[in-house]
Amino acid sequence: AIGQNSTPQFASTNIPLQEVEKITLPLLDNEQLYQAEMDRRGPGIAPNFAKNIAVHITPKTHGTWEDLSNQTSVWRLVIESIGAKSLNLGFGQYKMPREGKLMLYTPNQSIVQGPFTRADNEDHEQLWTPIIEGDNLVIEVTVPTKSKSKIQLQLDYVNHDFIGFTSM
Repeated sequence: AIGQNSTPQFASTNIPLQEVEKITLPLLDNEQLYQAEMDRRGPGIAPNFAKNIAVHITPKTHGTWEDLSNQTSVWRLVIESIGAKSLNLGFGQYKMPREGKLMLYTPNQSIVQGPFTRADNEDHEQLWTPIIEGDNLVIEVTVPTKSKSKIQLQLDYVNHDFIGFTSM
């Protein structure tokens, strides 16, 4: 049950986004990927629009933590895949504690997905996010400081859209 909120509540952080860790993925050639996709397509073959990039990212290994004065902690990470028409994420492990939430948004906050909460915890413990247009996005987790150790979050895949899925 992926939640949408018409007025997203962002954490009031003190660390500017420019100082948050950024992971820039290896450069991909959209034209070459598109050509390979067109050559591959045929009857009965499901079309692809994105290149699946394997990563291994957790709040323990990457990103920037900030403890706020109101007993809340915020983890943020910027993901960039230069030239991507859109991005979406595959969390191989997603288990959000009570009162925790995950937000995804463009750096200028013009596109926002979430909050993803405990209600999005599934038995398979995965979360595949909707598409966010553009070649970079911010992952933000807000959680009570006492629950930081209860977050189970591992990003395994970043999907780099080389076709322009939203304009197909």
